[in-house]
Amino acid sequence: MDPKAPDAKLDQILARAGDGDERAWEQLVDMYSGRVFALLLHQCRDRELAEEITQATFVKVVRSICRYQEQGRFEPWLFRIAMNQLRDEMRRRKRHATTMGRGNDGADHADPAWLETRQDITNGSPSDHSDPFQRA
Repeated sequence: MDPKAPDAKLDQILARAGDGDERAWEQLVDMYSGRVFALLLHQCRDRELAEEITQATFVKVVRSICRYQEQGRFEPWLFRIAMNQLRDEMRRRKRHATTMGRGNDGADHADPAWLETRQDITNGSPSDHSDPFQRA
């Protein structure tokens, strides 16, 4: 058996995928989604995130396949896309977590002084805030 046969078959699948052949895309996903998922799960230790990024990786591959140069290096290219997708998502989540403490008013709502003030307003004593629905 020719050791280059698997590479030749992959090159044919990639060429067909580049031409928009849906069956070729299905073959690529079948061949590589498990390995991409395992790589991502190993890196992030979050099953849901690994599934999400695996899907995003293949979407990116669909959009980028025309830039892939057939050099027998599909796997490293695919895995690099997966890792970049994971890195970008982790940065986005970190940025989102950092900005979650800021409200529309620009105040730092994660600031303990603001939280204390907010608690004083919302948890004031009954004598400070009358309840219009409370019977006398």
